[in-house]
Amino acid sequence: MSNPNTQGWSVAPAWRIDRPSHLKQLSENKRCHTAIIGGGITGLAAAFRLAQSGKSVVVLEAARLGEGSTGWCAGILSKDTTVELSILESAFGYDKAKFIANQLVDLLKSHQLLLGQDCDWQSGNSICLGAKARHRKSFIEEVETLNKFDSPAQFLEKNEIPKSLTGFSSAFQMGNEHAVHPVKLLVSFVKQIESYGGEVFEKTPVDSWQYAGGQFIVNVGPHQVIANNLICSQGMKASSSSELEHFRRLLIPANGHIFVTKPTEKDLSQSCINFWDSLQLYHYGRYLPDGRILVGGMDAPGLVPNTPLPADNSQISKLYQWAQEHHAFELPVIEHAWRASLTVPFDGMPVLAARQLTSNNTLITAVTDGIPSALMLGQAILELVDKQKSELHSLFSHERRLSLAGKVLSKVPSKTFAGKFVHNAAFAALALWDALP
Repeated sequence: MSNPNTQGWSVAPAWRIDRPSHLKQLSENKRCHTAIIGGGITGLAAAFRLAQSGKSVVVLEAARLGEGSTGWCAGILSKDTTVELSILESAFGYDKAKFIANQLVDLLKSHQLLLGQDCDWQSGNSICLGAKARHRKSFIEEVETLNKFDSPAQFLEKNEIPKSLTGFSSAFQMGNEHAVHPVKLLVSFVKQIESYGGEVFEKTPVDSWQYAGGQFIVNVGPHQVIANNLICSQGMKASSSSELEHFRRLLIPANGHIFVTKPTEKDLSQSCINFWDSLQLYHYGRYLPDGRILVGGMDAPGLVPNTPLPADNSQISKLYQWAQEHHAFELPVIEHAWRASLTVPFDGMPVLAARQLTSNNTLITAVTDGIPSALMLGQAILELVDKQKSELHSLFSHERRLSLAGKVLSKVPSKTFAGKFVHNAAFAALALWDALP
């Protein structure tokens, strides 16, 4: 018999797991070192690092774990697609770009050792595939950049691409890549947080909070959580941080579609665990450890509700056709499909704002667009709370220098017709560029 806790659970159908029968909700007043609003990957990554360092932590999640954007993502933990070293080097210089890259590699390795056995962690190679002949030059340059940063990468000619993938002109392969079951990862984080004495509450929406008398008071129904520090990690849409108000304009809202097939008898993850095409409006995939194939694609601007879809949905059908055209064998039928939205910072970097109210009280707002970035934010938040000099904080700060594209976006209010026009125009330009030979 299936666990009744899986019914009506708002999470991507491929990631549903049997939930613990006990749902922990806040039922009394609490006092702690740090309170965290939001139990997605950012909030839990921060709570884990703080609890691990001996801080008392209380996490308040309005829904159930995994029901936010983390539970609808593809679970890809690619360091190279997260930080895009060539862009980082242009923005911050070689030394700072290498610092970020090394931090991410170390954090992925340490989290894999601690959490990997409980969340279907995969490690191996990812492959970026050239949809057009013109991508060859940029691939060679990207490999040179990755190798300069001690990140293993290899350019692949057409005849060196894995035989299971067809229709691409060239590729490059990246080593030390990862992927994970995103909901199991959240559950693993909770176990670790609780093992260090922290507490995580679900179905515990925050009504309001205020700072008074040298402490933060978080109101949850008839109860209060009183803390020295407060972290807001509900995501950009829900954040009330005045520091991040101007940065909302720099977020690109996008929606995409994802499907997961039934298992195949082929062991595809031996050659690569993640794959991307090189188009700007990209498609990507994962070879899951249980033999299933996950395929996703970013399709259009705008935010739409995350929702399961039937296999014959028109966008899912197009995505399946693309995947079939680029595989040398008959794909299994679709088992699950869904649509998900996300907001992507214009430069792909996570966003962090910190306000030091007193020597003992800090207000932090943290926003990210992916699991690897969240792990780095967790480390940066620990350093901020401990009053350490934080290189990560300065690099992720909401006050960071803007590129020309960022300066243009910052002048256009996001929730207006003008903002929608700019985003639609940007997607149209990307589609036009992809159509060129």
